[in-house]
Amino acid sequence: MARQVFKRTEFLLLAPDGPNVPVWVELSYDSRDPLVVRAKFDRGTPDPVVWEFGRELLLDGLERPSGAGDVRVAPGRRSDDVTVNLSSPSGQAHFSVERQDLVQFLDEVYAAVPPGREWDGVDVDAELLALTREVA
Repeated sequence: MARQVFKRTEFLLLAPDGPNVPVWVELSYDSRDPLVVRAKFDRGTPDPVVWEFGRELLLDGLERPSGAGDVRVAPGRRSDDVTVNLSSPSGQAHFSVERQDLVQFLDEVYAAVPPGREWDGVDVDAELLALTREVA
């Protein structure tokens, strides 16, 4: 049975030349895609921006700088902050988020699917069959 986790929280967009801007973000997790966390950024428009990244990257970033690509997560300057840096061909965005918000979300994520159990609910044979049908 699929398990889902959602948390709506505020990220602070760190503006280099102006005031920081609060942005609502919905973090989500679905056990059917057990390694991925989604972050949907509400820009106040009908088309939110969605980023996907590994749940382990988010967990590791609570304690030490993590990520080597488009998503980097690290402890913030204050002990109760975490920084999330996103990079794409159209630009970069640097955010700060309350550490406790991420900890609460990840506690629920790892309770839904504990480490080492990510593939317990996945029918690998069915997934492989579906992939081979798509290729054929």
